Amino acid sequence: MKIVVAATRHAHALSRRQVEKLFEVLPEEFSRSIDEFLLSNFERGAEPFEYVAAARRVEFYMPVVDKTAETTELALREFVLGLARLQAGSTFWRPLDRSERREYEDFLERWLPVCRAALTEG
Repeated sequence: MKIVVAATRHAHALSRRQVEKLFEVLPEEFSRSIDEFLLSNFERGAEPFEYVAAARRVEFYMPVVDKTAETTELALREFVLGLARLQAGSTFWRPLDRSERREYEDFLERWLPVCRAALTEG
């Protein structure tokens, strides 16, 4: 998978290296349908993690002025939620409501700690 970082005035909530680390610790099945992961510099979709099936591309939009533990945690949560949606065959390019987000809580509980650990390791 190719990771592309679009230029922006602000940092991205997740860096290229962080995205690489995340995919290193996750099962291959999570990235099987992704050829390109774009850290986008413009908001196109309804959610931070959007999937373009025809291009097999994820567009992840979360630039931040100040990268903090809180912004990284929020981005990590959206990243894992996006993977859960991809695994479930969810429809992208529309906003999720709270009940839909709750549907993915088991997935988040399982994989969020794994992803957090990957980002805190050396």
